[in-house]
Amino acid sequence: MKFIYKLLLILIIFSYIPFIFSKKRKKKEKNPNDLRPTSVSKELFCDACQAIIQEAIKRLRGLKKESDVLNYLTKVCDPERYNIYHFPPPQMREGCEAFYGAYGDEVEKVLINRDDDVDLVKKFCYEETKVCEGVDFKNLNMFDDTITVDGEPMKMDEFNKKNKGDL
Repeated sequence: MKFIYKLLLILIIFSYIPFIFSKKRKKKEKNPNDLRPTSVSKELFCDACQAIIQEAIKRLRGLKKESDVLNYLTKVCDPERYNIYHFPPPQMREGCEAFYGAYGDEVEKVLINRDDDVDLVKKFCYEETKVCEGVDFKNLNMFDDTITVDGEPMKMDEFNKKNKGDL
């Protein structure tokens, strides 16, 4: 009788093995629309992705050590870095914070593990994260870093230099 119980127990154990190994945990792909806050447009989310990667490439200049990348990323959403993109710096900061909040781990990994910087924006923002898939910037006006102060046009950099202590 003990032999039958042992045999049944062994059969039960072996019958569960295929189920255990067949359910390999698949890394679930992130859906960019699920991770993007509704207050952030697709265009801003995409522009933030592109800006983060472009600025990182520009400032890291080939550095790939984890400490270098993490040091750069501590101020990744500093609006002063984003004067040349489709949206004004305050909006770019919002987009950057939303994007980095959703994809921060992936940004760190891609910057540390990159083979080269060629086409990194395309690979990361269009192919890997897919946040720029279907985004059309044609109807957006490029952000002009000129503001009007007392009725006169002034570059933001010039304004910031003059008013650094006042802010």
